[in-house]
Amino acid sequence: KKKWEYIWNYYKWWILGAVLLVGIIVSGVQDAQYQKRQVLVSGIFINTATELDGYDYVKDGYWSYAGADPDTRVELTEARSIRFELEQPTEMDVNLIMSVDTMIAAGDLDYIIGDASAVKFYAQRESLLDLTEIFSEAQLSQWNVMATDAGVMAIELTDSKLQQQFGLYTQPSYIMIPVNTSHREQCAHFIQYLFQ
Repeated sequence: KKKWEYIWNYYKWWILGAVLLVGIIVSGVQDAQYQKRQVLVSGIFINTATELDGYDYVKDGYWSYAGADPDTRVELTEARSIRFELEQPTEMDVNLIMSVDTMIAAGDLDYIIGDASAVKFYAQRESLLDLTEIFSEAQLSQWNVMATDAGVMAIELTDSKLQQQFGLYTQPSYIMIPVNTSHREQCAHFIQYLFQ
């Protein structure tokens, strides 16, 4: 017993440091393994939000629905608020717009769930995919859509399982697909999942 007291008294900081170092290494390895997984879909909520269970439904629920392959993952950036209607946007709004624009330009964003102002803003900037490119007219006719002269820009989520079971804070909320997504088929699959 005295031997352990002696070791603890004189080496406790070394022991605690070694334990902390091992923890950091294990955490880093786990994070690196997670980051290597293929992204199925990546999305963001803009000017709307849902409950924590709703985010789980979008992220973990879709991952399971898509086959629960341990080499894949679903990315989600939770709610961001951007006031598009302001004549003079705040610095924070400009920064958020730029960060979303960067994700869209890089093809890192596969869907946006947002309010009508988000649809109008990104449609005017020609940042949204015309949904007739991934859905037939018959498929689109089963949903309420928001269209512009450029095509069908978004699908209203009022009748979706996400809205019905978990709620969305902004009514109506829409899902839109950025034009640069590299996962068009997966996006169509994801939208169908939301309405199953």
